This record gives sequence, structure tokens and C-alpha cells, in this order.
Amino acid sequence: MVAVTLVLTENLGVTEQVEVYENVLDLSDTRVSNTVSVLVKASQVLNLKLGHTLTFDNVPVEGFGKLDATATATLVAAVL
Repeated sequence: MVAVTLVLTENLGVTEQVEVYENVLDLSDTRVSNTVSVLVKASQVLNLKLGHTLTFDNVPVEGFGKLDATATATLVAAVL
């Protein structure tokens, strides 16, 4: 896994994470996952994180495609 975080301002940051999984018994069975997320500090209490993940599986489970995309939105409230 390799991850890079870039802080653009005190209220805005971008993170990219790449993971590669290989099956040591079958090298054609490879999975690659790439996640990009943006974290916005909306206030002292609330943060908003928007993310997008692309996952490639060279040998997917039967009935599924090789490429999958997921979008996420997370609202975080700091209580303490």
C-alpha cells in the first residue's frame, strides 16, 4: 500500500491510496485498488470527506465485472 496526503490549506486536504494484492499461487489473480478522497473542515465540529474508489480484479467472482467504482460521502462530527 502506498498513500500520499496533500494539505492544500488548513481546511482542505487530498489523499490518494493505492493497494495491490497478488495471489502468489496464481499470478494472473491480481487486484488493484485506488482511492482518492478530499477532506474539508467545515467548522470546528464538522468535517466532510468525499471519496472515490476504483477496484480492478483480474479474476473476479463469477457474475461480476473486473472493474468496480464506489463513491462515498462521510460527515464527521467531533464531540470532544
